[in-house]
Amino acid sequence: MVPKMNDALRASYDALPYRHGSIPLSHPSRIGAIARLLGIDAAAPEGARVLELGCAEGMNLLPLAERLPNAQFVGVDFSPVQIAVAEQARAAAKLENVRFVCADLREFSVEPEAYNYVIAHGVYSWVPADVRERVLALCRTALAPSGVAYVSYNTQPGWGLVSGLRSILLSELEPFSEPKERVRQLEKILGALAQSIAAQGGPYAELMRELIADLRAKPAELVLHDELELVSGPASFREFTTHARQHGLHFLSEAHFASMPFDHLPGQVRAPLAGLGLDVFGEQQFLDLLGNRRFRSTLLSRHEIAHPRALEVSAIRDCALTTRLRLAQTEVDLRSGVRMEVSGAHGVKFALDQPAQKAFLAALISRAPERVPFPEVLAHAGRILEQSGLPAQIDAAFLLHAVGRLFGVDQIDLLLAGAGDWLQPGAVLPSALVAYQAGANLPVVNRWHETVVLSPEDRHTLASGRVPTERERWMEAGLLG
Repeated sequence: MVPKMNDALRASYDALPYRHGSIPLSHPSRIGAIARLLGIDAAAPEGARVLELGCAEGMNLLPLAERLPNAQFVGVDFSPVQIAVAEQARAAAKLENVRFVCADLREFSVEPEAYNYVIAHGVYSWVPADVRERVLALCRTALAPSGVAYVSYNTQPGWGLVSGLRSILLSELEPFSEPKERVRQLEKILGALAQSIAAQGGPYAELMRELIADLRAKPAELVLHDELELVSGPASFREFTTHARQHGLHFLSEAHFASMPFDHLPGQVRAPLAGLGLDVFGEQQFLDLLGNRRFRSTLLSRHEIAHPRALEVSAIRDCALTTRLRLAQTEVDLRSGVRMEVSGAHGVKFALDQPAQKAFLAALISRAPERVPFPEVLAHAGRILEQSGLPAQIDAAFLLHAVGRLFGVDQIDLLLAGAGDWLQPGAVLPSALVAYQAGANLPVVNRWHETVVLSPEDRHTLASGRVPTERERWMEAGLLG
C-alpha cells in the first residue's frame, strides 16, 4: 500500500510541479542568527553544508548556492520532472557547489553529521507516516553537533477548518483528472464560494471568508499541493515536538521568531491562562489555538535548551540587520530630549529621544532594504552623530539589547553574516540564475532570498542579461548583483 501511495504522490508532482520559489525563513543566515541568539554555535552561511529534503525544482536551494559560492548544497526530491528542472537551471547558471538527487527519502542515506543545516519545507505533513519518520531520522543523522533543522508542517487546531473544506473540494474535483482542468475547476469553485459567503453573517462565515481569501491569494497549483494533496497529516505543536524528540531532535525556536513569545499576547488574554501552569510547549499550543495558526516552520537542534531562555544578544555583533521601521519625519534632530517618531510593521509606533539610539535607527533605516552588518551600522551611527556636532558616544551593549527586542517583535531582521562578503551587491547585471529564471518563466529570487513578482516586460528585461534602465529600481528590488 505505501509504495502505491508514494507512486501516486510522485505522479502528482510530476504532472503539476510544486513551483513555490524561495523560502526566506529557511535561509541559513536567518536560522543561524536565531541559533546563535539561543546559544547554539551555528555555522556561518558562507562555508556551510546544507541539505534540502523535498527540494522540488530547486528554486529555494539554487539562489543560496549562487549567493554563497563557498558553501555546499544537496537537494533531494522523488519527482524526476522537478529534479530535471532544477538540474537545467543549475547548468544554465553554471553552479558547481550544488547537486540534485532524485530519490525516495525512504531509500536516501546521508553521511552522519555532514550538514550544518537541513531544510524540509512542505514535506512532513504531505507524506505517509513512514516517510515522516524518515524525514526526522534523516535530519538527526545529517546534522552536525551544532546543526539546525528547519521543518515546516500543518498545525492543529487551525488546520481543522481547512480539513473540512479540503474534503468538500476534493470531492468536487474528483471528476477532473487532468491538471489544467483541476486548476480551472478549483479557481471556479473558490470564486463561487467567495461570492456566496460574502453575504453570510456570523463568526463561521468570517473564518471561511478569511480561509477562502487566503487560498485565492495563492496560485491554484500550490493549493492543489498544499491544501489538497493526496496525503494530509497535520499535527499539534506538542505532537510534532514529541515526535521530534523520539528521533533525538529538540525544539529550538520558530523560524519566524516573533511569532513565538507567549508574552506578546495582551495581558487580558494571557492572564486567565496563568493558573494552568503551562510549560513552553503548552504555551505554544495555546498560541496556535488562540491565533488559529495553520502552519509552523519549526527549528530543531540536537541540543536541548532551557525554555524560556534569555537571548545571548552579543551574537548580534555577528549579524547583519535590516528593518521594517520608517521615520515619521524627513529631518531628524539628534539633540537629547527631542523626540524622533518611528513607525513599523503591524501598526507599531514609538518615539526615541536619546541621540545615540536615534542615530543608530536613522543609520539602519537609511540603508534599508540592504542587510548591513551590525558593526557597520554602529560606525554609520557614529558618523551621523559627529556630523551633527554631537559626541560619538554609543552604548553598544544597550543597542544590542534594543535590537534583540525589536527582532522579537518583528521590526528588525537578523542574518548571521559570517565574513559578510555575500551580502554585498556586487555586479550591475542580473545574475546568471536570475536571468535564467526570468527567461524560463520560473520564480525569480532576489539576492535577499525573496521571490519577486514581475511583469512580462520585466522578465524580458532580466532574461536579456543587459544592464537595465531604471537601475535604482532594480537595485531596490534586489535583482542586480
